[in-house]
Amino acid sequence: MGSGLSQNLNVWARWRAPIGLTALHRPVRYVLEFTASHYFGNQDDALGFNNIFSLGAGIELDSSYYTNLFSRVRLIGRYRFGENVSGYSNCLGISF
Repeated sequence: MGSGLSQNLNVWARWRAPIGLTALHRPVRYVLEFTASHYFGNQDDALGFNNIFSLGAGIELDSSYYTNLFSRVRLIGRYRFGENVSGYSNCLGISF
């Protein structure tokens, strides 16, 4: 029987600011994101790294003028990197 310790520490930040355009009767915003994660215990052996970082940039539309179901829609491209690992993703986020 095996056992493992699964603990991590994450730091996350998001900056949003208007770009001077409007869509859906609301300001369009650019979005910048940063994430840093550190894995403790046995996870570093299983994953092959202790730290991983993510940088993201995208655009956000405020849909609250038309619907109460959700308030914002974001399309963000993210680049993730760390020791022995890297990758890129496109993400669609919805805020309720």
